[in-house]
Amino acid sequence: MDYGVSVGPAPEKIKEVPEEFDFVELAIGEKEIRPEDIDQKNLRKILDEKNFYLIVHLPFRQPVATGVEELNKALISYFERLLEFSAELETEKAVIHPNMRDEESKRQQVILEQQIKKLKALGEEKDIEMVFENVGQFDTLEMFDLAEIIEKVEASMCFDTGHGFAEAGQEITETFLENEGEKISHIHAQDTRENEDLHLPIGSAQVDFQAFFSKLENFDGTMCLELFTSDQDYMLLSKEKIEEAFAGDN
Repeated sequence: MDYGVSVGPAPEKIKEVPEEFDFVELAIGEKEIRPEDIDQKNLRKILDEKNFYLIVHLPFRQPVATGVEELNKALISYFERLLEFSAELETEKAVIHPNMRDEESKRQQVILEQQIKKLKALGEEKDIEMVFENVGQFDTLEMFDLAEIIEKVEASMCFDTGHGFAEAGQEITETFLENEGEKISHIHAQDTRENEDLHLPIGSAQVDFQAFFSKLENFDGTMCLELFTSDQDYMLLSKEKIEEAFAGDN
């Protein structure tokens, strides 16, 4: 399993990530950092110096599926441009929040499935694995419903531990992981409290990670620490706690 750290929309923070990690996840696009504002040559140099590869998080403040065809097409076009930039940096995976404008709309669920299928195909063209994140705590598609779409279009999932806990609690999320874990290729690891999305260091709040990961015995994907901290000690301790959780240690 490869371990990485989210640096948000701040490529300069890559230098602060301990060399014990394998990759960094960078948030690009609208309201994050625009590709045209990134010194691509310098970013490549930093990644090479640290021996990191890159995963990107695509912008998430706009829905992927709306009731307006023109907006849906524009979203696909914009993401294609971001993926072209990402491919130039040999990005391995791209994270997407599969939001809908109207979470109650059955029609938009159909549109969302179509959008996910198109985005998956774009990723395949660029040799980037598209991973679709559970964000059901934000009044959008619940994680079990997302898993159904993922299965239909044969895509991959990014599972966020805090989002799952905030949406459904410990036990239901364990059931989800047991039933749908084979769809997960990328994990955002963060600790949180009930009904919140806090991005705390592992072991500092309420998530039982050992119970979560006991349902993912064969997981061999990528594990990204999505913590709202630049403290290297917290990063390394969180990595250690994740490793212990997978090993079944207390």
